[in-house]
Amino acid sequence: VEHDLPDVGCIELEDAETGEVIVVDSRSARVRELFRYRGETERTQQTDLLKSLRIDGLEITTGKPYIDELSRFFRMREKKMYR
Repeated sequence: VEHDLPDVGCIELEDAETGEVIVVDSRSARVRELFRYRGETERTQQTDLLKSLRIDGLEITTGKPYIDELSRFFRMREKKMYR
């Protein structure tokens, strides 16, 4: 999960589901703010949906190692299973 769009100029973004490609100018503060806002909105909606379905979720980011976080998640799941 990426929370912020880096200020690197014009970049192509591809929708993983539809394959649609758009070009955005990441130098624009407005573009970066919209990216952040949309990401926060989608994460909130996904979290709410998972909670309503009683499904555990785990958010992993590319900016830090994930092994410890993943291990904690599975330990937590294991504890839930044996209650």
